[in-house]
Order: sequence, then structure tokens, then C-alpha cells
Amino acid sequence: MKSLWTVMSFLAIVNLLALMLFGGWLWRSDRLNLDRVHQVRELFAPTITQVQMDQAKADEESALNEVQIVPVGYSSQEQLSQLTKLQQREQQVSRRLKEESDMLSRQFEQITQQTEAERLAFEIERTGWEKATRADRERKMDEQFAQTVQQYESIPAKQGKQLLVELIRQGHRQQAVAYLDAMEARSASKILREFKSQEEIVLATELLEDLRTFGLGTVDSETIPDDDLASIPESSTQ
Repeated sequence: MKSLWTVMSFLAIVNLLALMLFGGWLWRSDRLNLDRVHQVRELFAPTITQVQMDQAKADEESALNEVQIVPVGYSSQEQLSQLTKLQQREQQVSRRLKEESDMLSRQFEQITQQTEAERLAFEIERTGWEKATRADRERKMDEQFAQTVQQYESIPAKQGKQLLVELIRQGHRQQAVAYLDAMEARSASKILREFKSQEEIVLATELLEDLRTFGLGTVDSETIPDDDLASIPESSTQ
């Protein structure tokens, strides 16, 4: 990349020196002066379309200037011939102006259609990219979720309970309920049986209620032993 940049810089310097030498030769050979420089600049200042429109306006003005009063000495046939020529000239100028106007309209319409097509293509490409990105992100999240559920089911129930409690303490209670809901009933039941203290039993009861309202209801109150449910204070179950 560095060598390519060096070659391009060298070629640009060589071209600049060649232009400077050519300009110096034109100046010394009396082929170039400030007046000619201004003439060249004025020549390329207007666009081709502007030059064509100016020429059409000049032709129209010339045709109008040629409208003169026919001398009294002309015969009727000569007067009619002069008027016919003037009418033909005016028709030619009007036709040329209309053709140029139609050409400009077509060019503008083509540019507008091309711009709109490019915008639509960009929108389609952007929408496709967003859908692909969202699908890939959802796929990765689903794979990660499934792997996490498998880890909860494969580790000891006591360790699974500790992970769930820590997840709830970090403010991700809904995520913990989702993991329990996605587990097999036996695995979730083993984890919930590890909630032994009074506070843990209260938390387990709340998790059961969250599971009931979560939607699928994989785990219900029947998966918890009766003696554990009986030990929950009445104030915590209301």
C-alpha cells in the first residue's frame, strides 16, 4: 500500500511538472497571455445547455428584429411573401425552444427516477441487513439460552439454586424464571427443593407464582414436597 501511494505521488508530480513546462513554453513562444487565459476561462464558464438556450433566445430576438413594416410600394403578393417568411421563422424558433424544453424535462425526469431507484435499492439493502443482523442476534441468544438451561440441568441442584439466587439478587428475576420454565420438571423441582430457609421458601413460592403467570407453567406447586409448603408462613403466601 505504501509503495502504491509512492508511485501515485511520483506520477502526480511528474504530470504537474509537465504541465508547468508546457505552460512556460506557451508563454515564451507568445502563444499564451492573460487575455487568452481569460478567453479560455469565459469559454468554459457556461454549460452547453446554457449556450444552446442563449443561442435560441438570440435567434428569436433576431427574428423579431427583422419584423419591419413592408413599404407601401410593395405589391400584395410581395407583402404576403414577407409575412409568410416571418411566420415560418417564428415557428422554427418556437419549435426549437419547445424541443430544448422537452429535452431538459426528460433529463430531469431520468435523474429523478435514477435517484429514487438508488434510494429504494439502498432501503432494501438496509432492511435486509437489519433483518439478517436481528435474526443472527436472536439465533445466538437462543443458542446461549439453551446452553444455559442445559448447564442448570447438568450441575447439582444446590449449585443451581445458588446461581438462581445470585441472578435474582443482580436484578434478573425474570431471566431466572425463564430458565426454570425452560427446564425439565424434574430438574426444576430438584432446584426448588434446595430452598430450605424461611426466606428461601418465600422466594420459592414467589418463583412458583411467577412461573404460573409466565405462560407455560412447567413447574407448579405439586413439584414441591408438602412438608416444605407447610413450613411457609401464612403472611408470605398471601
